[in-house]
Amino acid sequence: MKTLSIIAVLSLLGGCMTQIHAPEGEVQPTGESLGAYSKVFLAPLRVEQLGTGPGDIGAVADVEAELLACMKTVFPGLRANGDMPKGLLMEPVITDIKKVTAYERVLFGFMPGSSAVLMKVRFTDTANRRVIAEPVFYARGFAMSGAATFGITDDMMLDRIADKACDYAKSNL
Repeated sequence: MKTLSIIAVLSLLGGCMTQIHAPEGEVQPTGESLGAYSKVFLAPLRVEQLGTGPGDIGAVADVEAELLACMKTVFPGLRANGDMPKGLLMEPVITDIKKVTAYERVLFGFMPGSSAVLMKVRFTDTANRRVIAEPVFYARGFAMSGAATFGITDDMMLDRIADKACDYAKSNL
């Protein structure tokens, strides 16, 4: 009976592990200045694979709002809707996300596993349709710290992923 209980607990813990992992290698610079573009457009955030958890849909909206606010500080004339002028197009895509909610953290602590998000941003020169860069960013909210903070670190992960993309743009001006 004791062995069966241990196997059940280990199976439960194994099922809660996050399957989203950091990409291999370092994020490479663009090779050209993003500051050279007078017109910059941020496309709406797309999602390739949405997790099945209750926090995933709201998380996407939070990332999009944070990304827009941050990118406006980098590119003051940034446009986020309307017609796309010739210039720089940024297309953010969440390729995978798992966001544990505060409610889940309060009820289950570390058991739902870690939160994680993987986001790719394609930077394209629209005048000649040339892709300048396509970096991939990763952020994670660890299960234990999420449990200890009742989900605050899971929420902070969303700001971090947007900030990483924004910092990339800043460092390539």
